[in-house]
Amino acid sequence: MLTAEQVANYFLRLVDEESGDSISNLKLQKLVYYAQAWHLAVHGRPLFNDPLQAWAHGPVVPGLYQRYRDYGWQPLPRPTTPVLDIDSETQAVLDDVWEAYGPYTAKRLETMTHEEAPWQKARARQGCAPGDFCNDPIRHEEMQLFYSHQSDLMRGRIPTNDPAVSFEDLFAKAFPTDEPGPSPWYSSLRQEDQKKMEHDIKEAVGYGMKSGDWSHVEEVDERWRATARIAADPILSALLLEPLTPAEEVVARRP
Repeated sequence: MLTAEQVANYFLRLVDEESGDSISNLKLQKLVYYAQAWHLAVHGRPLFNDPLQAWAHGPVVPGLYQRYRDYGWQPLPRPTTPVLDIDSETQAVLDDVWEAYGPYTAKRLETMTHEEAPWQKARARQGCAPGDFCNDPIRHEEMQLFYSHQSDLMRGRIPTNDPAVSFEDLFAKAFPTDEPGPSPWYSSLRQEDQKKMEHDIKEAVGYGMKSGDWSHVEEVDERWRATARIAADPILSALLLEPLTPAEEVVARRP
């Protein structure tokens, strides 16, 4: 297992100083956080044991912060320590994090972490208002749960607004404990309603990936199952003048 400082050194060595790129302490903290988060999501175990805390400007490894505290907002230097021999699985996660998050500014990464559940939950447990100091740890299990739902999104494999994305794949991700595939109840819907349901599922899955709140997916599932039961019953189907439209309710529940 690595240390947070070793992870930080890996990212610092990737900085292209000749082209004018640099990393501040703030940005480094966010990259190290995302490395831990995605390693938990991909491999189910932490990348390092150093604690992450939900500070006002986003997740921070306190010891690593102190290491570079005197630099303030200035660029951090390239490490002089020997290059570590990192296994290929770990390196793949670190490279993915660098590719996905490296192009963003420190403040944009800070905003991203503020919009995501693990940081929010840690601060809520301590009752911290915006800007307040908070040293509550960001829990591994909450990071793993939240980012595991986004592992494919990080690699661009689930663009939920792309009509070419397999609905069966999205359905399996939305309801991992359900029967394989959307049949048989899905097939009882009219073709036009099947398309509406596919759209609603994609919308709800996309929101779940962004926020970590998957209750919207469950709501869509329940409502469309009800629609399918009605469609399968000729008497109820004849009484139903319009199909259920859960999309508006799902959207209305969004912050």
